[in-house]
Amino acid sequence: MVCISRFTYLNKRGKVKLITDDKYREDALNAVQSGLKRGKHYSLVDMVIRLMMQDKSLGRVSVMTFNVKDFIGSETGVEIVDPREL
Repeated sequence: MVCISRFTYLNKRGKVKLITDDKYREDALNAVQSGLKRGKHYSLVDMVIRLMMQDKSLGRVSVMTFNVKDFIGSETGVEIVDPREL
C-alpha cells in the first residue's frame, strides 16, 4: 500500500508522466517470439519495458517495479526503483 500512496503522491505533483506503449508492442512480440525459438523465455511486458528503456527519445526515465532483478544489466541509464524501498 505504501508504494501506491507514494506513486499517487508523485503523480499528483506532476512528477509522473505516463507513457503509452503502443509503438513498442509489435517489436516486443517479435523479440519474445524470436527468443522462444532460441530457447529463451521473456515476459512480453518485460520486453515492452526494455524497449521503452532503450528509447532515447523518451528522455530521463525511471521504472518502478517489484522485479528489479529482471532489469539489472540493462545498460540504459534508466533508474530502476523498487517501490518497497521508498
